Amino acid sequence: MNRLIAGALCAVCFGFGLTGCGGQEVVSAPYADETLANYQAGKDFLAAGRYELAKESFTLALASSRDPQMRYVLMQEIDSVNMMIETRR
Repeated sequence: MNRLIAGALCAVCFGFGLTGCGGQEVVSAPYADETLANYQAGKDFLAAGRYELAKESFTLALASSRDPQMRYVLMQEIDSVNMMIETRR
C-alpha cells in the first residue's frame, strides 16, 4: 500500500521535472490530495485500532478517488476493516 503512495508521489515529481520553466505541458497527479490524506488517516487509525474511524476515512477517500486502481484498493481496505469490526463484536 505504501508503494502505491510512493508511486503517486514519484509520478508527480517526474511530471514537474518534465514541464520545466515555461513549459506548455500540463501533468496531473493520478490521485487527489484529499484521497491520499484520507487514505493515510485511515491507515493511521487502523494501526491505532480505531476501526470505525479508519472505515470512515477510507470511505471519504473512496468518495474523492478518480483512479480505478485506488478505488479498488480502498474497497479492499473497507472490506478488511468491516471484517475486523465484525470479529470484535
